[in-house]
Amino acid sequence: MFVRTSTFGQHQTQLSQLMAQQNKLLELQAQADSKKKFNTLSDNPSEITTVMNLNYQLSQIDSYYNNINTASNQLSMIDDTFKNAIDKLQRFKDLGIGVMNGTNSEESVQASKDEIDQLLQSIVDSANSEYNNQFVFAGAKVTTRPYEIERDADGNITGIVYNGSSKDAEGAERKLTISDGVQITVNGIGEEIFGSYKSDGSGSGILQAMGDFSNILSAYPPDQNALEEAMSRIETGLDDVALRRSEFGTKAARVELTKNSLQDLELQTTAHKSSLVDLDLAEALSNLIQQNYAYQASMSIYAMLQQNTLLNYI
Repeated sequence: MFVRTSTFGQHQTQLSQLMAQQNKLLELQAQADSKKKFNTLSDNPSEITTVMNLNYQLSQIDSYYNNINTASNQLSMIDDTFKNAIDKLQRFKDLGIGVMNGTNSEESVQASKDEIDQLLQSIVDSANSEYNNQFVFAGAKVTTRPYEIERDADGNITGIVYNGSSKDAEGAERKLTISDGVQITVNGIGEEIFGSYKSDGSGSGILQAMGDFSNILSAYPPDQNALEEAMSRIETGLDDVALRRSEFGTKAARVELTKNSLQDLELQTTAHKSSLVDLDLAEALSNLIQQNYAYQASMSIYAMLQQNTLLNYI
């Protein structure tokens, strides 16, 4: 049994094949131009969805990097502040020990007191440190200077008032998200670290001990027993401040470890995305050349069919 195929049918079949070859050629050309395996959602919906998810992960990583840089810089500044404060506290301690032997002249004691008061002012300046125009030891009150020194008419320090928030206040801990489910606190509560000073002894922390020591030196000869008791509290306070510094140092180390982990994750995610999206240029060029040959062959066959009419057989 013979199956007749009309000339029109042959033309339509070959035209369809020619258009398919042309579309494939255009697709390969678009891939070669963009160096991507697909350029529209219809090219490969499932893999494009995966790529979109990977892009979201990479954008999240970039956001985490920004927070990590902020946290790292702020924690570094805080560490420098602690170092400066501890240096001043150590100098305060050395001066204090020097006036506790009971053999210093009144002029010598006064000179030591003057320097001690200057060191106390310097400690308060450290406690009032700012980062990016925000006070780092004020808790939630980031725009309020946490410490204010009060003086009498003669310029003597009579109080060091804490104006920041308590640790229980809403927003007292300012946290940055540095990875999925990982947050780091980048500020402190000054009252918890340095305390405060009140002339009636109702203050707290190392500032109360330092203020008491300075006040004892106002009288000559100073009360040696009172100096020893205040110095004991200063030494305890110095240890407490050093401990606080180490706690912030631990936070900085965690930030660095998280950054390293994110860098590994970024490399893995980028490599996964590249395997789905990026084109093998050598292979793409080979496919493009082969497809061009196939298209040219289809063009030739179609051109022959165009000339194949009944007139060819008369």
